[in-house]
Amino acid sequence: MSPFNDEHAPTPAGAGQSREEGPGGPSPRGADPGGADPSGGSPVVGTAGDGATGESVCSGPAPAVRPPAPQPPVERREFAETLRAAVRRQGLTLERIRDRLAARGIRLSPVTLSHWQRGRSRPERPSSLRAVHELEHILGLDAGALVSLLTPPPRRGAALLPEPDSRAIEEFYGPDSALQRLIDGPLEQYNADLRSVSLRETIHLDRRGYQYRQAVTHVCRAVRDGVDRLVVVHNFDDLLPAAVDMQVDCGALGSLRFDRSVHSLVAEIHFGRPLAKGETVLVEYALHLEDCASPGTYHERRMVTRMRDYLLHIRFHPEAVPEHCVAYYRERLDGGRQKVRHIGVDPFHGLHFLPSACDPGVHGVSWQWPSRRPEGERER
Repeated sequence: MSPFNDEHAPTPAGAGQSREEGPGGPSPRGADPGGADPSGGSPVVGTAGDGATGESVCSGPAPAVRPPAPQPPVERREFAETLRAAVRRQGLTLERIRDRLAARGIRLSPVTLSHWQRGRSRPERPSSLRAVHELEHILGLDAGALVSLLTPPPRRGAALLPEPDSRAIEEFYGPDSALQRLIDGPLEQYNADLRSVSLRETIHLDRRGYQYRQAVTHVCRAVRDGVDRLVVVHNFDDLLPAAVDMQVDCGALGSLRFDRSVHSLVAEIHFGRPLAKGETVLVEYALHLEDCASPGTYHERRMVTRMRDYLLHIRFHPEAVPEHCVAYYRERLDGGRQKVRHIGVDPFHGLHFLPSACDPGVHGVSWQWPSRRPEGERER
């Protein structure tokens, strides 16, 4: 079965003590001391694109040249210009237009109207398109004069996955982050050519609550031609395994490095051939942890960009089931927990977490062990 999907349709925008990094990566698991947010990472998806640099040599001071302001797309500009001219002809302020729309049962802010007539955004939602129809009447235009200038919005899938943003990773992790020390090259180029579409991971714990396995299935989409590998980073926080092995079931393992000084693993998974823009690829792999120093108490995944869906499955040993489990979200790495809710353990000694919205930030599950857990030799 091929891991590739040749459909080029666009798609929506990506523990115990383990975390992952990237457009949706797991993060190391470990104790969650005093409710403090653990630091760690999730696997990062994508490869850095080659960048070209150049120098300009002058024999004297160069005159300051102001770059031209970026122009909106042609179809957006035509709509904006027509709307702006109609507003000017009627001599109406944006506040007056807002009030007239409100009288017709439509709520629209002057800021949104300003963005529309300046070409900074375009109406796409059904409620916005209804507002455009009413604007044609308010501004004395023929029916369809504005609506006909709007091209169909992109398909839902394309709208959910954002365009590449070279600053997103650096802004998310901050300067001089642990991730920066682990990878080669600047953060803004790290995994820049892929977007995470869907990710599922299963965490396995033994009878003492120690993590010994993590299985990951990751679907990514190329945002540029030529990307041929995925870089994953896993940080294990307080788990402190003595060693970590990696088995790739779908894909080909390239470089692999486990750095105990920062409790992290970095690996490259090759796709076997370059992807075309818009093409998806499925990657599957498993991490095997040896002799962790402490039991797991949480698992987190960090997402730099929006992902279509994410599923976290924790499998506990029948003799080591936690007393209390919660799911949560953090908007920033150093932010407090939000959307905290209780999650029950199922009859098969597991739990799963399926966020209703996979927004950028940190999605995680934490659990509390009973005061006494089974002791003795670890069993799986």
